[in-house]
Amino acid sequence: VTGDNCGVQSLTRTGGPGNGTAFPLGVSNVTYEVEDAAGNRANCTFQVTIVDQELPELTCPVSQTPGTDSGECTAVVTYGLATGWDNCAGSNVTLLSGPASGAAFPLGLTTLWYGITDAAGNAANCSFDVTVSDTEAPLLTCPSGDIVAAAASGLCTQAITYNVTTWDNCAGDTLTLVTGLANNAAFPVGSTLVEYSLQDGAGAMANCSFNVVVQDLQVPTVTCPSDVTEPNVVGACNATVVFGSLTVQDNCPGAVEALLAGNGNGSVFEVGAHGVSYVVVDASGNNATCSFSVTVQDTETPDIMCPAAILQATDPLACDAVV
Repeated sequence: VTGDNCGVQSLTRTGGPGNGTAFPLGVSNVTYEVEDAAGNRANCTFQVTIVDQELPELTCPVSQTPGTDSGECTAVVTYGLATGWDNCAGSNVTLLSGPASGAAFPLGLTTLWYGITDAAGNAANCSFDVTVSDTEAPLLTCPSGDIVAAAASGLCTQAITYNVTTWDNCAGDTLTLVTGLANNAAFPVGSTLVEYSLQDGAGAMANCSFNVVVQDLQVPTVTCPSDVTEPNVVGACNATVVFGSLTVQDNCPGAVEALLAGNGNGSVFEVGAHGVSYVVVDASGNNATCSFSVTVQDTETPDIMCPAAILQATDPLACDAVV
């Protein structure tokens, strides 16, 4: 705004951008000078301050879902830098949190944050995810082939020691005995299937199995009754003989006794000496035998009756007689 008692001759901008032009960021001084017809002059100065209030823009890399590296519970991940834009120069893009590109990322979700700040202090940020999944199956190793052992002395079992090994790239696996008996348990005679399963934290599974065969190699023991002597039945040349039971011992149940030779208990034995033999066979086919004798004695006195006295004359011309 200008004024003079005799009128203004001219108004001149002597410094700074002109009205309606683009002012740069920051403070600009604008100076004007006024001159009247007599050559008298006056000037004034004012400031125009341009403030950057526009937020910068930031674009992060796309999220990734890699699998773990072989034999590792991590994954080396490479990603591009975040891309920033601002209306004014001088902005700075910084990784605020998370591993750098090319680093080993742990299993699971990792959220990375980038930030951008311009010269005026305006800021923006963005994030992306790297989710590492366990793609490697665990390893489970059972004994190779069957484990064969004899039953312990006097027992129908044997304590079996075996080794099952596990490996996985990540911790947290669960080993489960699916069927059979645990290590160092007493395994029964026969074949027992042992099966294990191993599951990792990602749900991947491995299985292995083997057989434990316990053999019964122990022969049973059998004791027969003592020898038996019986008199004959009155009026008969024989006797029905009842003798004691066999005494059988074996480490496993199921032994069966059978008559091998002679007559069985409670049978009729003729007068004289008779051999009796038994065999005992257990469930594994092991066998043992024993024998004893049964003697039937004839203790009955025989009967005899003579004819009446005979009176006979001598034969003719002889001094005796045929009777």
